Amino acid sequence: GPSADVGIFKNCFGDANSFFRTASFRQFGGYSEDRNLGYEDWELYSRIAMDGYTMQVVPSGLYHYRFTAGSMQKSTSYSASRQRALRAYLQRVDEQQSLDIARGSAIHEEDNTFVR
Repeated sequence: GPSADVGIFKNCFGDANSFFRTASFRQFGGYSEDRNLGYEDWELYSRIAMDGYTMQVVPSGLYHYRFTAGSMQKSTSYSASRQRALRAYLQRVDEQQSLDIARGSAIHEEDNTFVR
């Protein structure tokens, strides 16, 4: 299930296919609107988790999502999108912790290996 601690390293919260009450979605600020980046869902869910709220995840596949050459996952920078997903964490820590988080979660874009 969703965990703010795990959310630093991987999106354990879910994906963009989610349900919100309109008032709650607005309260949490909705999705950020940065162009040419992905993970707006992960960023939102991280903010919610870091604010101490809980989310529920349905542990079953309820839809089929396919990737095409033009899909956002295939056409945006993984590392830039990853930085977006980390914003909720980076905004709540001091500069040294921020550097540690950024280093610890850095992943090489071409082959998905960790960068040291």
